[in-house]
Amino acid sequence: MKCTDFIFQGKDGKSLQGYRWSGKDSVEPKAIIQISHGMMEQGQNYEDFSHPLVEADYVVYANDHRGHGRNVKTIDELGYFAEKGGWNIAVGDMRQLTKIIQRDYPQKPIYLFGYSLGSLLVRDYITHCPQSVVGVILCGTHGGIGGWNVIAMTALKWMMKWKGKKMISPFLNQLSLGNSQGLLPLSHIPIPSKPIKNIPPINSMDSVFYRQHYKISFYYDLLYGLKKVCDPKVIHAVPKDLPIYLFSGEKDPVGDHTKGVLKVYHSYLKAGMKNVYCRFYKNVGHEIYNESNKSMVFKDLIEWLEDNAPNIKK
Repeated sequence: MKCTDFIFQGKDGKSLQGYRWSGKDSVEPKAIIQISHGMMEQGQNYEDFSHPLVEADYVVYANDHRGHGRNVKTIDELGYFAEKGGWNIAVGDMRQLTKIIQRDYPQKPIYLFGYSLGSLLVRDYITHCPQSVVGVILCGTHGGIGGWNVIAMTALKWMMKWKGKKMISPFLNQLSLGNSQGLLPLSHIPIPSKPIKNIPPINSMDSVFYRQHYKISFYYDLLYGLKKVCDPKVIHAVPKDLPIYLFSGEKDPVGDHTKGVLKVYHSYLKAGMKNVYCRFYKNVGHEIYNESNKSMVFKDLIEWLEDNAPNIKK
């Protein structure tokens, strides 16, 4: 497998990190998978994930979201999308990467794969540019927090006005990342109490480092996006014939132990979507593709890809 690092431009001209994993040049790919990574991650984390897909003759692309991975030059940039409209900018960056894929492989179908935070970004993306992709895979997605969303956004607005958008809140990090029973659980690993002052090498920038440095404006952007993608009007904007595959571990706190994922699944069905499939894996948590049954997860994923993509020769 060949890995290619590259730089591309956001719509605002910002340089962003991209990655491509591909097989032999002599092998024509069946389709392209574009990955949207989760919190405390970077595109580079998906090299191992890409192996079985490349072996099955797919090409995989990913980008580092703003505030993540190689896009981060200073502590202030870590865990921070943008000064204003960060969520929409992050979705726009994904669209820019899609354009690069279309340039590189103009005749190949493109799938979007989103994990955790990335799945929410994908759910927003397909309300704007659904014609760019032939299918969507949502792994470890979130079903929303109902009325708490507006309350939390109001509180964060006040905090940003009082302390600034780049304030770090250990309480918020613990609530969302350190407690599987929290308001917006995205992990269950305890958070170290003391922030790290210097950025470590990119290849060692792990979740322990990330989870200490998410800014309050990031959480505001996240809640804005979550509220948006759970809005029935937004869901109805997704094309009715777009194939969507949701999968999750039964023990995943982000998906509320299947309840949140099923909520998303039924919301798509209620909107009249005709090709939505949902699968759960027993005794598995949030990082489903790193569990002991990952070979089954990839087998199921590749089968779904080949069943739902146009013009793919099996």
